Amino acid sequence: MHLYQKETTIKSSNSSKTLPIRIVIEKILDQLRSICINQLEKSWKDIQASNIKWVVTVPAIWNEYGREFMKECAIEAGMKNIKIALEPEAASLLLFDDSSIDKEYKKKGKIFMLVDAGGYTIDITLNEIMDDKGNLKQLSPPSGNSLGSMIIN
Repeated sequence: MHLYQKETTIKSSNSSKTLPIRIVIEKILDQLRSICINQLEKSWKDIQASNIKWVVTVPAIWNEYGREFMKECAIEAGMKNIKIALEPEAASLLLFDDSSIDKEYKKKGKIFMLVDAGGYTIDITLNEIMDDKGNLKQLSPPSGNSLGSMIIN
């Protein structure tokens, strides 16, 4: 949420130290990249990092500044083939992969609202199913706010 508010530093929760938020995010993404590659190498010995397509999700309420900032940090962390996706867009893909959802709801022309109530944000999107492959048309811009469950707590 610091990026949503365009803050440039982040304060440690257990000391008075602050760090540039860019360094913190780059280090976190670098560790995540390293863990993922190590796990993948257990199954695919000949996997090459250059063949991995990374998708990092961000809240839909983030503006272009936050999305671009996250993309730059991911690239700096070694995620060269990177795409930034909005969290509700990524969640919408589950609709087509979830066998517990009746096929009737997955047909072309169906409209659905996705409410992604996360820890820090609530994102709402309205989409129409365009075909049987899972292509979606956004019917309204994503909306929401920064009142996720952590704020309620």
